[in-house]
Amino acid sequence: MEAFDFPFKDLDGSPLILEMGNDITARRQAEIELKHHREHLEELVAERTRQLEIANARLAADIRELERAQRRVSESGAKLEAALSSMTDSVVITDRDGQFVEFNDAFATLYRFKNKAECARNFSEFISLFEVSTASGEPLAGEMFPMRQALCGETGTNAEYGYRRKDTGESWIASLSFSPVRGENGVITGSVITARDVTELKRAERELAEARLQAERIATQLRTIFESVEERLYVCDRDGNAIMANGVARSTYGDSTVAPSVKEMSSLIEVFDLEGHQLALPAWPISRVLCGERLHSVEVKARFKATERERILSCNGTAIRDQSGEILMAVLTSAYITERIRTE
Repeated sequence: MEAFDFPFKDLDGSPLILEMGNDITARRQAEIELKHHREHLEELVAERTRQLEIANARLAADIRELERAQRRVSESGAKLEAALSSMTDSVVITDRDGQFVEFNDAFATLYRFKNKAECARNFSEFISLFEVSTASGEPLAGEMFPMRQALCGETGTNAEYGYRRKDTGESWIASLSFSPVRGENGVITGSVITARDVTELKRAERELAEARLQAERIATQLRTIFESVEERLYVCDRDGNAIMANGVARSTYGDSTVAPSVKEMSSLIEVFDLEGHQLALPAWPISRVLCGERLHSVEVKARFKATERERILSCNGTAIRDQSGEILMAVLTSAYITERIRTE
């Protein structure tokens, strides 16, 4: 209770006091609460300040991590660009909608663009510029292009396709490898395609195949000629291993269809000069040819151990050398001249 005294005088002049009182219970309670609140306000401010400092610290850490992540992305992008630029194979990376995200200079070169700035930027632009065919020459539908196959989850390695620019008519053959790019959840997020120009390689392969066929035809013709020659014809490599011998030569050494090596001949025959002196293997005509000597009408006597028969042979031989002069093989022909010697 709050009381107030007001003094005054009565009509007769005697002093009086007027006393008034107010109920201030509610106000006192409010003042108590206000005092209590003021006493704890600093604590509340301090707690809130601490919470804000923690939040600010977390935010600053998040910002630093974001900056580090951005630097890593930037560095990774620079490394990717450097790697792509250094590659001789064409590389293109797309998103799942077929937009080209990254590609290198080799991509521009392979697909006959003047530079990267003039390259197509998405799959739709790309297929509008080219006619593509399989290795067998069948036209390839747009949905079967390697990029589209990769975006559908398919992979390919060293798949060959023919390309033709619609605007210039230039054509070439490329070998491609492709695969989808997947996110952590396995969902396809894009594709990557690498390729190289194999036009010259395929041309060389065709020329090599044609050369082999021609060589086989020539070899067949030579074998036919060799077999028809009445003289014995023997060809061996630099180590004395038999490469070729005609039928007459093979029959000389027995029933085998394979001619013996020079070393194996020493177990089959003995060789003498015409005066009857036995010749060591290094002095045989074929050994002399392997040493680079050119023989013309060299006469020797051969005795065949299996039959004890003796024959006088006239031998001709020459070595075949490579471009550096190294001996590659030796060719020896021989003919029986026993009857002629007897007649003489």
